[in-house]
Amino acid sequence: MAFGIVITAVTATTVTYTVADIPGGSTLELQLSTRDDFRFVVSPIYAPGQASPTTLSGLNQDTVYYLRGRTVDGAGAASDWIAPILGFKTPVANAPDL
Repeated sequence: MAFGIVITAVTATTVTYTVADIPGGSTLELQLSTRDDFRFVVSPIYAPGQASPTTLSGLNQDTVYYLRGRTVDGAGAASDWIAPILGFKTPVANAPDL
């Protein structure tokens, strides 16, 4: 069974996601990019097991991001990147009242 990633919340500077069906003993490898071809990766992220839900912070406001993932087993063998690639846009934060 293939694992899955679901984006559950997006704020101006964070994204929260859940994962399901990660094989036992595997690590989840995620890539976050502002390009859908992942030519430039903002940051690789490694998450052991089923650390879910997880929130990534430090994102830029009003920016389109793409997220993809794969599993890496204990021997270092990586699965294919999951499809489809998940895209989301961070909103602009409300300005504080003065």
